[in-house]
Amino acid sequence: MARNTTRQVLCTYLKEEVDPALLDFTAAEVHKVLYYSQEQFCALAGITEDQALSFFRAFGTDSFLAFKYILRKCLYYEIRDGKPVKRSLNSLSDEVLQQEIRNLTELSAGLDHDMVDRLAEDILSAPEVELFFSNAMEPSASALSRMLKLLGIRVRSFPRNSSFDETAMDSIPPDALVIVFGHMRYSMTLLIQIKLLRQRGMRVVCFTDYPTSPYIPLSDYHFILPTASFDFTDSSTAGTVFMQILTLCVGMKREEDLYSTMHQKAIQTQENNMFW
Repeated sequence: MARNTTRQVLCTYLKEEVDPALLDFTAAEVHKVLYYSQEQFCALAGITEDQALSFFRAFGTDSFLAFKYILRKCLYYEIRDGKPVKRSLNSLSDEVLQQEIRNLTELSAGLDHDMVDRLAEDILSAPEVELFFSNAMEPSASALSRMLKLLGIRVRSFPRNSSFDETAMDSIPPDALVIVFGHMRYSMTLLIQIKLLRQRGMRVVCFTDYPTSPYIPLSDYHFILPTASFDFTDSSTAGTVFMQILTLCVGMKREEDLYSTMHQKAIQTQENNMFW
């Protein structure tokens, strides 16, 4: 339904005929196309640069950037009585909810429990866990950090925009576990940091969004987290759920410590009168 709506609105901008298959591809992958480079768009659509430019010109634009401007507008409109009108909040929320349901369904279908167990063992065997993450993956990384700290595991976070000097790098134990969270568009700064750590022989585990992610070749093993999102919203639903599953696995490997920690937390909340 959303694909057809986007296609219908996009067609209102057409000045001349275009390849229907290319139009279908663009409408179907609109949320990804908005964040592709022109080279990626051409490669995935199976067209040349000249064919792409002809496609953009058919909409009255002379560049991919200008085409993206009208393409984004198409997300927020639909055709009623033959005219483009703003989509209702009900329409937008329904599309977002359906995307998140698909994200969780995909996560469930592809969840490798043996790999989750391996990561839990690696976390417990490491003297410290180092989290490196891009802005879009911060909710998932923060969820993991908070829950691991609750379980008494040493964790440090390195957001993409934080300063990362030689002193910070040298303070990372050689047997620490590095977990990188990478999301398209991939940060060159973050990629360089992980390359440097990898060159030092660090163990690296990657959470990312696509099999083509540049962080995967730098990792000992990786997990794909479905992140289908509406435009700029950067879904973290599947990532947050995965972190819950992972920390439950970690907690159950030190079962008595888990029960003791949560019991002490219950005592503290009662003593501090934190219940309503």
